[in-house]
Amino acid sequence: MRVYEQVAEELQQQGVTTVFGLIGQDTMRLAAVAATRGLRYVATRHEMGAVTMAAGYGRVTHTVAVAIVSRGPGLTNAMSGIVGAAKAGTPLIVLSGDEPLLEGRGRDPKYVDQSAMLGAAGVRVTHPESAETAQAELRDAFDQARRGLTVAVLIPLDVLEADSQPLGKVPQAKAPEQSLRANAASVHAAADLIEGCGSDARIAIVAGRGAIAPDSVAALAQLGEITGALMGTTIMAKSLFDTSGNNLGVVGTFSSTATREYLAGTHVVIAAGASLNPFTTQKGALFPGAVVIQIDVDHDAFGRYITPNVPIHADVRSGAADLAAELERRGFHGRGRDDGIFAPRSPLSTANGTSSTSDEGDVLDPYELMRRLDRILPKERIVAVDAGHQLTFACAVLSVPDPDAFLFPIEFQCIGTALGMAIGAAVARPDLLTVVSLGDGALMMGLGELDTAIQLGLRLLLLIINDGGFGAERHYLDMLGLPADTARFVNPVFEDIALAMGADAMTLHNLNDLPALAAKLDSRLMRPLLVDCLIDGRVRGEWLDSNLRREPAPSVALS
Repeated sequence: MRVYEQVAEELQQQGVTTVFGLIGQDTMRLAAVAATRGLRYVATRHEMGAVTMAAGYGRVTHTVAVAIVSRGPGLTNAMSGIVGAAKAGTPLIVLSGDEPLLEGRGRDPKYVDQSAMLGAAGVRVTHPESAETAQAELRDAFDQARRGLTVAVLIPLDVLEADSQPLGKVPQAKAPEQSLRANAASVHAAADLIEGCGSDARIAIVAGRGAIAPDSVAALAQLGEITGALMGTTIMAKSLFDTSGNNLGVVGTFSSTATREYLAGTHVVIAAGASLNPFTTQKGALFPGAVVIQIDVDHDAFGRYITPNVPIHADVRSGAADLAAELERRGFHGRGRDDGIFAPRSPLSTANGTSSTSDEGDVLDPYELMRRLDRILPKERIVAVDAGHQLTFACAVLSVPDPDAFLFPIEFQCIGTALGMAIGAAVARPDLLTVVSLGDGALMMGLGELDTAIQLGLRLLLLIINDGGFGAERHYLDMLGLPADTARFVNPVFEDIALAMGADAMTLHNLNDLPALAAKLDSRLMRPLLVDCLIDGRVRGEWLDSNLRREPAPSVALS
């Protein structure tokens, strides 16, 4: 058995059933052997697609996902996807070749110091340098990935082709780690802070992706009852409290007006598994007078964006439960939610959005478009949203059944990554419709992956929010009084391209075209459907509009 055969066997032993990749000189044997050994090999059109598809597949299946790319240009092509996955804490193995050890450093035309490049980008790297260590290092990479890391395994070509030294079967899985309990001092300090604010204090609980497990949600609900808190989420935990009568909806960039008004007077914010990044706090403007209690299992989360008044280093379930128990022991009962200032609303009301001022007949108001789409799309669905100006419309309006059904790869703010994630999710859940919202610029970056979706026959709806350019940059340039022509495109007819490739397609010119889309959806998609939505480019996203009012120049690029 050669090492590349041993790697394929190890993937099976680790429970992997599907891998995504684009073959090259060093990984073609591995990909071919994986396919013959019962692993499903999904061939992509670009290396970044392989990584983002694997990330989407892993997110939906809650497994360690695997992408296989070739060394050198293959790996550099994949870098944006790898960095985004690492920043998001995605359990992912990226298998790649590396320069043959026997040839000497730098002799291969494909040479680049891959370990240094990945390490500088914050990605964990392992580099087996012999057949004797390859399997053991791959097993260790899986252990690291299961702790929420993206790991690149770089195997030199001569090691991949060497005779293997098998270690035998994978040891029995370790028992799950015990929950991380908070120390009593931090719980008491948090209880003191809440008690000191008084029973009439307005309290908001903000849950992030680190709080979406059912036992964490239950513990937060109990804490909310005791403190009288209203319950909100970051965009990454969208829909977590939708069934609660005390739901604030999304807190931050996509908050409703009512939520913003309530938070402006909030005295205490309890952040649970939420980083309180600038999107969530609107750069500190959302709840400026509040004291903050932060519960997080990641010690590095404290102070990453804001420094909490009381940090509780614990998993959300135990931290929230311990704080609730301590307040209950003291007989505390908050009444802040009873002040009548906030009237709970349906999740759809979180979408504010101004109406288009256009009097043209052949453009769409993007906010109204998303409101109508939310009503005609099946409720059980997966929604992926790309970076770029269009994110404001989809994130603010489109609902999802639970946070696991919402894919929003914004951590690296790289456009063009959501299409791959959506394809990976659709591979994992062929029973559901997967919807991806992306801009016209992002579509052109990843157009080749539409063919991947077509070849797989996926139930995938691509909403192309087409404003003829890079919207955020165009609005920023307009604000600065600079020519915006460099941010504009003359696009091809996407409907014609999609039909020629073998997808179904249509163009939405105005809201009167929506019944035709509804009819296509009712017929159950058997192949990808691309919908080119010709929106009014003069409608500026609400979050971007508020940024422009507060700042003389952009602080983040989202297109």
